[in-house]
Amino acid sequence: MDNSILVKSLTKCSKQVFEEMTATEVIQVTAKRDQRFSDSFPVAQIINYEELEEPGKGQFILGISDISMALFVAAAVGQQMGITLNNEFDETAGDILGELLNTMVGRATTEWDKLGISVRFSPPTLVKNFVIEQAENLYTEDYIIILTMDVNHIAIRFSISKNIKQLEDGKKVLVVDDSKIIRSILAKTLKKIGFEVAEAADGKEAVDIHSSFKPDLTIMDLVMPNLGGLDAIVNIQAHTPDAKFIILTSTSRTDEVVTASTLGVKKYLVKPLKMDQFMDAVRSILETK
Repeated sequence: MDNSILVKSLTKCSKQVFEEMTATEVIQVTAKRDQRFSDSFPVAQIINYEELEEPGKGQFILGISDISMALFVAAAVGQQMGITLNNEFDETAGDILGELLNTMVGRATTEWDKLGISVRFSPPTLVKNFVIEQAENLYTEDYIIILTMDVNHIAIRFSISKNIKQLEDGKKVLVVDDSKIIRSILAKTLKKIGFEVAEAADGKEAVDIHSSFKPDLTIMDLVMPNLGGLDAIVNIQAHTPDAKFIILTSTSRTDEVVTASTLGVKKYLVKPLKMDQFMDAVRSILETK
């Protein structure tokens, strides 16, 4: 299922629960992919989850931008529960924020279940001085939902990291590019998630390696010495008609795009490299029978 559908459901539930439990109006809600390298929060509540039918797992993170805001939110929830807090962020305040996140997650995952995604999640854990770092698992997608209130324009942030299921180990990918740096980045990324990878520095080398390596997918640059990418594809298709290709190149001239389409190329990606876009293309092609 498209993750945006799950994020949309979580966004709606987060706003509803926050307004109900704090009696505070949310004046703006935004949700988007979070591609920052890192973020940090003095206070965060974290809930881990795993899908019941798919090998997916991740986190719900309620990160609050400063201690005074965290105390304000906890006090607002506490007031609705009949609990009066001290003027400092203590264990009780942390527990109240945990209950807020737990309720949001519970309502959202109930909606997910209706969509066919069943998950099991753990109790919330309070972490101080929490740092969100770029995930090592390159199949992780991070999202951020920002609920903005009319209180010094400070936002409460939520992030979901969802590990997309890994493709079957043993799949083979041939990476063809005259740039050693690009080959290295792609090869490292693909190997990290279980692919067997071979590399070629030009089209001629790609044709030779393809016949023996027999990859499930070839990543092909276009402008290379000895033999260009489109000519290499024609040569490869002469002995492997059903070979699958993704073009990853710095150009997108109309004639090249049209020729690639007539050759049955599955995806045409233009540099600079966007790793999430690249991995989405690889996944969609190899999951297609």
